[in-house]
Amino acid sequence: LVSSTAVALHRQQWWRALGLASESLDAARRFGPEHAGHPLMNLAAAHFETGRWELAQDFAGQALAAFEAVEDPAGVAETRQNLALMHMRTGSFEEAEPLLAAAQEYFEAAGAAHRAGIGRKVMGFIAEQRGQTEAAEARYREALHRFEESHAVIDAADVRLRLATTAFAAGRFEDGESELALARGSYAVRGLGLHCAQLDYWHAGLLEPLVTQVPGLLARAVDLAVPAALALDAVRYELPDGAQRDSWNRRIVNPALRLAFRYAYLAGDARLVADLIENQCAGTILDIDRLDAAPPAPLDLFEPFDPPSESAAAVQDALQLGTALAAVAAGAGLPVAPPPRIAVPPDGHIALSAWLEAAEQRYGRRVRADRVIPA
Repeated sequence: LVSSTAVALHRQQWWRALGLASESLDAARRFGPEHAGHPLMNLAAAHFETGRWELAQDFAGQALAAFEAVEDPAGVAETRQNLALMHMRTGSFEEAEPLLAAAQEYFEAAGAAHRAGIGRKVMGFIAEQRGQTEAAEARYREALHRFEESHAVIDAADVRLRLATTAFAAGRFEDGESELALARGSYAVRGLGLHCAQLDYWHAGLLEPLVTQVPGLLARAVDLAVPAALALDAVRYELPDGAQRDSWNRRIVNPALRLAFRYAYLAGDARLVADLIENQCAGTILDIDRLDAAPPAPLDLFEPFDPPSESAAAVQDALQLGTALAAVAAGAGLPVAPPPRIAVPPDGHIALSAWLEAAEQRYGRRVRADRVIPA
């Protein structure tokens, strides 16, 4: 049950993770109280990811007490580090640091290279947020060494993004580009197209202070930002519930699309701006074929699916892109279909056609359905 919860957390299936964590905690209390710390920490993680930060910290505190009660030093250290990560993500650096230091001391002594790398990375991030660029870079380098030592190649690639950020901040643009290229290579060789899209968005953002100063850099920034934003936007149609879609949109998609719009405007590309607007105004449609498998809408919402007739064609017309019904459906967690391509008058060109093709080729992901509808 603990392992199943970990899988659900990794897949961002928060409500499933909460259910499994509760079940595993009940099992631990009945059959192995000495193992209660693990489900308690899983409950903390799931509550934290769903925005219940105080409850998450309470469960993490219970997990820490449970590990201390059975004298499990590894469990204590891992819980301290996890709790420090929660404090760090909420901006409470002063509360994170003593927990982080205590956990780090254990992991360094135990030779737990991967966990030690995580600790160094978090220390680097805190230093970076305080403007201590040199200290941050030193911590990131230590984290990179430990990730490489433990063969944690994706963690190593992730920390290179932070190294690129510090390099750009220090004006060492070539070093930053090199770190980004190494990270992207690690993602690409493993078929992690979504990671590549997120990196390209990150890369485009790092270029922002320079695009008006360096000739030709704005065109490159547009080429990075637009396909990445389209690929990231398409992910929400794969997520199984409305809460995940909302979180993904707020944290990832909206900033990426804002950057794409800004670069298109700076480049003076009126057609690209217009096509991006058409793309965003299109909205969402219900996936009629998957409705039977969908969970019911929450009771505090009005029923979002009330077709005007029994005709499938009429239902499809009633749920055309851009309707309020579809937006409610997406928020409620009903299944939504991948967006179609938009034909824009007067010439009928497909909005963002070249950019969509670039995104699909670059990231190895389908970002649009074959269906075409008029704008």
